[in-house]
Amino acid sequence: MRRVVRGPYSRGQTALSDTLRHIIGTGTLAGHVPQHVGIMRVISVTCDNCGAPLEIPKRTRYVTCSYCSSRLQVHHTGNAVYTEVLEAIEQATTAIAEDVETLKLQSELDRLDREWMMEKESYTVRGKDGEYNVPSAAGGIIGGAVAVVFGIFWIGMASSMGAPGFFPLFGLVVIGFAIFGAVTSVRKADMYATNKRRYEQQRRSLAEKIGSRPD
Repeated sequence: MRRVVRGPYSRGQTALSDTLRHIIGTGTLAGHVPQHVGIMRVISVTCDNCGAPLEIPKRTRYVTCSYCSSRLQVHHTGNAVYTEVLEAIEQATTAIAEDVETLKLQSELDRLDREWMMEKESYTVRGKDGEYNVPSAAGGIIGGAVAVVFGIFWIGMASSMGAPGFFPLFGLVVIGFAIFGAVTSVRKADMYATNKRRYEQQRRSLAEKIGSRPD
């Protein structure tokens, strides 16, 4: 029987054969990548600004176009993927914020008008014709003066006719009410004018803010 002696060269051939069998078995030589090797998947999108095709990683959310240098946000909607220029998003967000601010100012203006109408009613006085009118200092003074004159005339007439004491007293009461009514009317008219000026200033300020908002 012939004995085969394995030297270092034979052992090296055996190790090389084992390595080749492993490589072939894993499919590396057939152009396959072993499963334990990670692969970065890329997708194709189009620049929203210049229309250039871009290759980006699948999970990318922001990218800069290599053609026009636009900053883009990548949107993943179902199976669709598209880009949008970040400047356009910022402009849209700014426009929405400005619209909301305009609506807030308009709402404040409407509230101011409603409150003034309610306050204005508290100052109005009912005239002889049944209509409600805003008070005026001149009207209060004239009305008070007429009542005072009537009271004085009443006292004079009652005294000259020798009427009992309560008749002249009635004239004094008329004069007292006339003075009180005149003072009240003047004070009410002054409060009305002051609050009306305040309302008009606030309304003018709000109207200017609304008018200065960009369209």
